[in-house]
Amino acid sequence: MIIHLSNWLVFLGAFEAKDLIPAGAITMIAAGLLLHYRKKKANLSHNRMTPHEELERNRRMRGVRGDLEDLMVEIEQLAKRFGNQLDAKTIELEDLLRKADQRLAQLERMLEQAEEGANANLSNSPNTSPVALTDTVSEPEPELPDDPLARSVYKLADDGIEPPDIAQQLGEHIGKVELILALRRTG
Repeated sequence: MIIHLSNWLVFLGAFEAKDLIPAGAITMIAAGLLLHYRKKKANLSHNRMTPHEELERNRRMRGVRGDLEDLMVEIEQLAKRFGNQLDAKTIELEDLLRKADQRLAQLERMLEQAEEGANANLSNSPNTSPVALTDTVSEPEPELPDDPLARSVYKLADDGIEPPDIAQQLGEHIGKVELILALRRTG
């Protein structure tokens, strides 16, 4: 070993001190990088999961994916069910509207028939002409109903107040006021 050491010293003596400084720096840097690489490799081997742990992690991920797929299927089924319910309600509503239109047309026909019948009765009256009849006949006083609300509605309507204003004054719904007035006209 002394021979080797002496050879080393002779080898070092062949170089000047200024040549050894960069070589020493390079050696130190290489040693530092080597140590850093070994530490990093050791840390990676500690953080690396075992095959069993990787398998378990993959099972959990598949389980989450399966749960999400099940949830998506349930949401789709729920959306279809709501869509079917809406379709059924739409069909039912269209049927009700069709029936209401039919009844309205029927009521209009009946009203026209009643007006034609009244006009026919007036024209068939002996010794009177329609013009003379309208001049001599005054409208009879409408009978007042027993309902105090109806009496109030009739009175306000006779005073020339519109149905929305009547409803507002009496604190009633406009539809109720219009119905009372419509019943008065037909009765």
